[in-house]
Amino acid sequence: MGAIELGVLLFLLLTAGKGSSPSSSAPRPNVPQPSVPVPAPPVDTRAPPAATAPPPGVPATPAQAANQNAAAQVPPPWPQTVPQGLPPFPGPGWRAWSPVPAAVVARANQLLPELWRSGAGTRKTEQTGGVWTTYLATQMGTKRGVTAHKLVATPGPLANA
Repeated sequence: MGAIELGVLLFLLLTAGKGSSPSSSAPRPNVPQPSVPVPAPPVDTRAPPAATAPPPGVPATPAQAANQNAAAQVPPPWPQTVPQGLPPFPGPGWRAWSPVPAAVVARANQLLPELWRSGAGTRKTEQTGGVWTTYLATQMGTKRGVTAHKLVATPGPLANA
């Protein structure tokens, strides 16, 4: 930093507080003003909901067992039923996502270990964000990755599938 810049900086620092007195009624910029205290939100004293599984070695309570049974009744979100009539993959009916939406990136990360259990070239087609997407296990140099391809040719009944 040169002498001129240092001189300007020193001048600005020395003159920063001039022109306003502490007794003036106008608030000074960059000076925090006292605030009115706000009461804290009420504390929830209710017991937390029962966990779905007890810690290892501890028997389940009746509430935990009921939660586990209820969770077992809900079908898993995957796999989805892929409609008949999708164009073959790879082919002209599919195009690589660009740019890749956040939902597709998240799902590709979730599918990474599952697809790579069977090796490179393993694929899975499902609907993500309302668009049919094929996820493909792809070797990327020395790293294992997943590429995503979206359906671009939609035959009649598949448009709203």
